[in-house]
Amino acid sequence: MATGVVRELQSGEPDVRRRLLDAASEEFAAKGYEGATVRDIVARAHANLNSINYYFGSKQELYVEVLRHQVALSKAVHPSVAHDPGTNEDPAAVLRRAVRQLVGFMLDPDSLLPRLYALELVNPSPAFESAHGGGIEQTALTGAVRALLGPRADAGLVTRGVRSVYAQCAYYMFVRKVLPIVAPGFVADPRMVEELTQHITEFSLGGLERLKPMP
Repeated sequence: MATGVVRELQSGEPDVRRRLLDAASEEFAAKGYEGATVRDIVARAHANLNSINYYFGSKQELYVEVLRHQVALSKAVHPSVAHDPGTNEDPAAVLRRAVRQLVGFMLDPDSLLPRLYALELVNPSPAFESAHGGGIEQTALTGAVRALLGPRADAGLVTRGVRSVYAQCAYYMFVRKVLPIVAPGFVADPRMVEELTQHITEFSLGGLERLKPMP
């Protein structure tokens, strides 16, 4: 164990591992995986240069842990939409709830996860395969789209339908910092989340109805 890390553990300072997670979350969200450096992360965390290897093993493993940590924080605020396909719940209502969850997640001003996801979608990191498994579940959204398209819809059509709905929500993940500038009056508050939920849901219902295979 590096001498500096031993000194940190014995100093009685706040949890070094948590400080590293918080600092790395900010650095990765600001600069991406490639742009964030170990030196900048430990400097922000006020930690020893060897701390990342000691607590996480490597920069890549730290990044994966950051995403897991941010996913857990986001899920606590935006819990997964529960849906039992065996019930007779209106699929349009399930779609609406799934869209509301996604829009709320994309516009959450307190979460770093949308920014981290946006960077991954533009420039996937070496850790993408390990890191992308978590996140907002789409089981309910997939079930709703499948039900709305009907039993004659094949898997490819269902997948494209889910991606189309998701893409409408993800748009706000990419432009949430720009919209208040180009669209004065845009505020990512609960009222806006409901307004966008209504629009995306109605737009999607119309599109899915148009694509529904005829009997």
